[in-house]
Amino acid sequence: TQEDISFDTVPVQNCTTNQLLYKLKDNEALIFEATGITFPVETSTQTLDISESNRVIYRFYNNTVTRATICESIPPASPIVTDQWLASGGKIVITTKAIKKTDEKDNSSKITGYNHNIIYKNVTFNKTNGIQVYETFVFGDYVVNTNPLPFAFTKVLKQCPITKQVYD
Repeated sequence: TQEDISFDTVPVQNCTTNQLLYKLKDNEALIFEATGITFPVETSTQTLDISESNRVIYRFYNNTVTRATICESIPPASPIVTDQWLASGGKIVITTKAIKKTDEKDNSSKITGYNHNIIYKNVTFNKTNGIQVYETFVFGDYVVNTNPLPFAFTKVLKQCPITKQVYD
């Protein structure tokens, strides 16, 4: 039986205590354990295998699931997992792009963060009553904001006529 996993309107969240990215909806959780992944700070695409270190799990709970249920090192006693689908194969495709903000006054731009778009390709979930395969399953956008650098150039920059180096 083909069952629908639908987290389209749910934002990707992350735990600060471990390398979990997740989406929560009522009594369901879609979890991506990104143990073997370093999210780049450059425009790129990386493809990884779903494996023991890069796990994808879809869980059902007997009550509303919260951040504490997913992220705490000792999870709360309730809600309880009632069913779990574990991805046994497929690829994780992460496309990273810089998020830029343009200054209208001087047309300069600065990077304010990075968007990591995560898609699963040919993901196979082992269910209680069989398997379920998705050719393409969009996990979503994991956005990481950057901290501004403490530069304070307030003067017009100058350029060396011979070497063409720019300085303040």
